[in-house]
Amino acid sequence: MESGGSMFKKTVLIMYLLFIVFNQLANGQYFEDEASTYGVNNSGDTWSSAWADFNNDGYEDLVIANEDAAPYFQLYLNNYPESFTNISSTCGISLSNKSSCVVCADYDNDGDIDIYFCQRSGNPSIQVDDKLYKNVYPVSVSRQSLPCQKGI
Repeated sequence: MESGGSMFKKTVLIMYLLFIVFNQLANGQYFEDEASTYGVNNSGDTWSSAWADFNNDGYEDLVIANEDAAPYFQLYLNNYPESFTNISSTCGISLSNKSSCVVCADYDNDGDIDIYFCQRSGNPSIQVDDKLYKNVYPVSVSRQSLPCQKGI
């Protein structure tokens, strides 16, 4: 049999959880926009984004592919719990064309996450190369340009 104090604590916890649930249901809000609070200030026309731990610190970082104007991407390192740091200008990635997609994976199986950008010129008759960036953190990332093949 439970002691009175233990039962009281469980009752208070259940009441608190019910308050949170009903409060959220009454407001109809489950998420809050905290991008600017944490330093994520991307004003581009975003077509794609991905979360991955680029610096192997255990926290998910953010990469964003933009379509409208240079820079055609943003890379934010997660400084959990304080903020994100925009390292776009110093990370070694340089894109000269619109980014319509970004994919992150460890393509070379070396234990860190690499980045692949699908690019386009905005003109269907002009073919541009997609970009694959090998992660060599903490130095920077190195660029490998892959030829773009139509239909892929």
